[in-house]
Amino acid sequence: MITNDIIKQTGIVDDEVLKDLWDTVTDVKFDWHYMPDITWENGRKPTTPTPGFAHLLFHRDTGEASPYLEKFKPVLDRMCWKADIELEEVIRLRLGFLMNTRYNFPSQAYAHNEPHVDFPGEDHYTACFYLNDTDGETIIFHQREKAERYQVAERSMPIKNSAIIFDGGRYHASTCPKIRDTRIVLTMNFKGKRSA
Repeated sequence: MITNDIIKQTGIVDDEVLKDLWDTVTDVKFDWHYMPDITWENGRKPTTPTPGFAHLLFHRDTGEASPYLEKFKPVLDRMCWKADIELEEVIRLRLGFLMNTRYNFPSQAYAHNEPHVDFPGEDHYTACFYLNDTDGETIIFHQREKAERYQVAERSMPIKNSAIIFDGGRYHASTCPKIRDTRIVLTMNFKGKRSA
């Protein structure tokens, strides 16, 4: 178990770098892949699915690497440096694109997506880096086991060029935007040691 496991950061990369990353993911040539339920990759769930788009930059288990990996890897390096985490192993880097498809009316309450752990049984960090200012919080729960009800430990509003890092053993969930039309997040799963 990782201690002192919720870290919030701002100003991860320079403005020019952030603009380049944003221009990359919003370019018509960028390779987004449609998923009928972007929040539940490893099985079926009985609730309403959340359609969205993903781009896998890297996955340790397959060795698969996107041609865009080198453009996004400095985000992880810089984030770890700022948090005094010595990066030991990259498990996965994945871009996720959620849209405001969940709400029929602005008055509808926000509803988070499926609580999950990205890599169950492995001691690792999970981090979310926000590429744009939007609504749709990332919610981190106290629970480290599947539960009927989850208790919120932390909420993180997507603010561009900010990140939240936490123990990957915690259940967490994304929330679709309601006010803005897009929510683009780089999710990073990795192993490391924190010196502070």
